[in-house]
Amino acid sequence: MPVTIKAISNNLYFRFLAESDMAIISTAMTGVDPFGVLPDEQVQKAFYYSANRQNETMFHSRTLTDDDKGRVNFTICKNDDTVIGYWIGKYLGKRFNQLMSALIPSERGNGFYRELSVLKHRFIFDSLQAETASIVIPTSSGTIETPVRTSLDSLYSSTEVTQEIANKGEYRRSVISADDWTAWLNDTDNATQKARSYSIEWSSG
Repeated sequence: MPVTIKAISNNLYFRFLAESDMAIISTAMTGVDPFGVLPDEQVQKAFYYSANRQNETMFHSRTLTDDDKGRVNFTICKNDDTVIGYWIGKYLGKRFNQLMSALIPSERGNGFYRELSVLKHRFIFDSLQAETASIVIPTSSGTIETPVRTSLDSLYSSTEVTQEIANKGEYRRSVISADDWTAWLNDTDNATQKARSYSIEWSSG
């Protein structure tokens, strides 16, 4: 039996990739992923098989250890099963690096990103039991929507390092701990976010 994971919130969930997701994922990545897009069906198919091999390797066990290292790849869906985006991260022995998440253009600005952010961090800290999470955010205000930046800045308030990505501009890397996440979630200003539902379906082969 293959490994499957589905993390669920009020209006969204994320799961392992399906091959039929790839064209929509490519659309979501366009203009967002600083490292490129998936230009054609052949590249998309190779990406799909590679991503799910990485997922199978990482999530063969419900209990991850300091020795577990690898990329994780998820399709983001509305709860009516409409595919709207993609999320990739890297688990490095209790450290989780969020590499990129993107929604298709028609769903940007619809309020999904804040819910997605809470869903991702519940998965990272509650389900994976990571000790820290990091994120890379473009420093240029024109490359990320204001509501998204506001949501991220309220959680990732300190900058660990800035870096220049060739032909893509400057990005800042920020890190939070599990305690930081708990404090943010328990802040009265974030009561609505804390009240969001969270559940996970996880089966191991």
